[in-house]
Amino acid sequence: DVLEELLERGHPARLLWKAVILRHVLASAGITDPAPGRWNERVEWLRGDAERTASLLRAADDALTRAGRTHIVLFDALEKTASTPVARVSLLRGLLEIVVELRARGAIRAKVFARPDMLQHPDVRAFPDASKVLTTAVQLEWPTVDLYGLLFHYLGNANDEAAGAEFR
Repeated sequence: DVLEELLERGHPARLLWKAVILRHVLASAGITDPAPGRWNERVEWLRGDAERTASLLRAADDALTRAGRTHIVLFDALEKTASTPVARVSLLRGLLEIVVELRARGAIRAKVFARPDMLQHPDVRAFPDASKVLTTAVQLEWPTVDLYGLLFHYLGNANDEAAGAEFR
């Protein structure tokens, strides 16, 4: 609901995701987040000074690099981000634009799990350097036999030794 409301207010989807990522990356890097807490105010704050936002991302990346850490921001269930297809496409495209931008960072990474049909939409692919992200996509497929194998692995190696032994 919040994402849709922010889109309706005219905020670019790319900035919505940048606000989300910046919040988590700053916390991980131990940097005080100067942005307001409410999402609308936060996005306005970021929108008002792109240089300050870039500086914060760079500072977080540098701090994580010095600490020998990598921060991974994971996005999943993107089909549930909005109630309309137009809004979902806009949000996915904005997210992929930020993923391209983050490729320049050394210690900040973004991973996106998206349904293949969502990635095929022409508007999702219509931004500069989209191919840099979309050509690195990996198709995740889980054959039924592998899913059962995973289930059996977990049951056989249960934390409860007696239960695991009984299953084996």
